[in-house]
Amino acid sequence: MKKNPVFSDRQPSELFLDLIVNGGTPVNDCEHCGRTHYDSSGEFMEDGELKELERKHKLNPGKYHPQNGTIRWGYLAGKQTVLGCPCNVITVYEDLFWSHRQMICEYVKNRAEQELKDVSRALGSAIKTLDTISA
Repeated sequence: MKKNPVFSDRQPSELFLDLIVNGGTPVNDCEHCGRTHYDSSGEFMEDGELKELERKHKLNPGKYHPQNGTIRWGYLAGKQTVLGCPCNVITVYEDLFWSHRQMICEYVKNRAEQELKDVSRALGSAIKTLDTISA
């Protein structure tokens, strides 16, 4: 992987970010780019953890990224993703989804219809079984 990659020069929308957020923590890694993000206040960290992260940041500022407040994160494409990471990988997915929105909507509609048919079939079988048992 390229050192400190940037996948887009734009930040994703808050609308898209709200769909991804899973939680918050004082320290977290973006698995898309390898950057380590940390709350520069040191709140909720172990003794000495903030000093160690600040030391690492001085040695490698591209990898260690201080932020004000809790590090918001979620999962995207099966990888831990930090919201606000300068790699902006989230923007790539948002742009992909938006540019193919008609196809995605059609897929979701067709898939939901198929799932409904499958559930209806299973329900019919269950009702027949119950009728047989109670007869």
